[in-house]
Amino acid sequence: MSLMLALILAGSAAEPSECRAALATEWPELVERLEDPVALILIPISEGAEKSDEPGIDIPKTVTKAIADAERLRALCVGDAEASAILRSYEASQRLRTEDFAGAYRLLTAQPIDAAAPTASMDANNLLLAAGGIGEAEYRQATATVRAAHRAAAATLPLSDTGSARTDLGWIDGYRIGGRSPEHVFIAWPDAGMPMLLRVPQSKEDDQGARLKGCSVETSPSSEAKVGLSDTDALAYAKETFQSARNPRAEDEGFLGGAWEGISSSCTSLDDLLFAFGAPTRFIGHEFTAQSELSGKQIERMLGGSFKQQARATDAVIAQPEKVDPSHHIQIIGTLWQRGDRLQATFLYYVWQVRFMPWAKLGSPSGEGALFGAIRATLGPVVNGWIGSDPVLNRQVLDRALTYERKLPLHPNRPEGVDEKTWLRTIEEVRESAAKQWLGQMPVTPEALKAWAKTRAKNGLPNGPVTHPGKPLPDHWQ
Repeated sequence: MSLMLALILAGSAAEPSECRAALATEWPELVERLEDPVALILIPISEGAEKSDEPGIDIPKTVTKAIADAERLRALCVGDAEASAILRSYEASQRLRTEDFAGAYRLLTAQPIDAAAPTASMDANNLLLAAGGIGEAEYRQATATVRAAHRAAAATLPLSDTGSARTDLGWIDGYRIGGRSPEHVFIAWPDAGMPMLLRVPQSKEDDQGARLKGCSVETSPSSEAKVGLSDTDALAYAKETFQSARNPRAEDEGFLGGAWEGISSSCTSLDDLLFAFGAPTRFIGHEFTAQSELSGKQIERMLGGSFKQQARATDAVIAQPEKVDPSHHIQIIGTLWQRGDRLQATFLYYVWQVRFMPWAKLGSPSGEGALFGAIRATLGPVVNGWIGSDPVLNRQVLDRALTYERKLPLHPNRPEGVDEKTWLRTIEEVRESAAKQWLGQMPVTPEALKAWAKTRAKNGLPNGPVTHPGKPLPDHWQ
């Protein structure tokens, strides 16, 4: 939940209502229950199995109780509009997880979706999924509701509405995004299918063609778009593209596999498809309290939440990197690099390598080991290629990162089955090895610096002061 909403829900300094007092005590536990696994029960196929034998859901008692508690709290908070809305969204999310589609649909259609509310994206996604689990009539009504809210959300964004069109498929809404990477964006709302998104770049500089996205599928359209299409021509292209996706050519059918057809209660791509809402807000547990400092678990939840939540979580990790599992540092590094703070991203990348390498050594080869190798292979050349233009600065950042990492408290987690003695020994081995290898390979003498620059030039890499370093390293990062 956003900080602004948390402050609103915290209320005034006056005596809290019975509703708020109950939520201050019970809400954190309810949020924890969102992470309790709800498992699919598979029915073995046997010769005597009945046709009615279908997979079921194994619902933990804690989740069943959480739904009942949320329902009770909604009744208690009926006079508190903000609290009621949050509880309704929460209960709908839990009911959707347990495949109580009718219950979730009833909750989400009780009030219109407020495009400006922090829960808009969550409610819109859940409404489509709940309706998809019931039937086409409910889905059409849900689509109309979500489309109206999505258009309202789009109206607040820095983009141009290029018009809408009703087709045999359903409604298509068009937008134009300006800036350094201009593009047309179209979203299709099929009457009997999940939303589809089409992005059509308007510049050759991006070196990318049009991209069509649906539920768990992304591909290039069957016909490429011309660069610089007018709004009218772009809409005509979108109509053709969406229709072709629903009626693929024979040679495309095996690849698309009917991915564009039918409604679904399990689409996992709605966050991307309903772009105007942005990433959904996540409940973190302190929405109804005046808590100022975030716990590690709350930070990790916020990293998967709305853009505002991600920004706040990023600041929290910059302040205390040890609060989160080091696997979450990768997202922070990517965020820092994308927003132009390359020096901070580079520093944290070096810290992450030392923190995560013990996981790669002692964890799962196909899990932590594979992740570590993949990140180093993709992000490493970008980071090292950038800061390596100034080897003196490169050495300073390496040395400072190694010193800072040693001072950081260790995160309490470690790979399953690894005892504390082995864990601490491996951490120390990694630290010593990194210091020896990283600092040992950096040039120091004039001759070594010249050879370094010559090798980089031969490989097409720049030499000299780094470009676009962004914000300086925080004072406490040393």
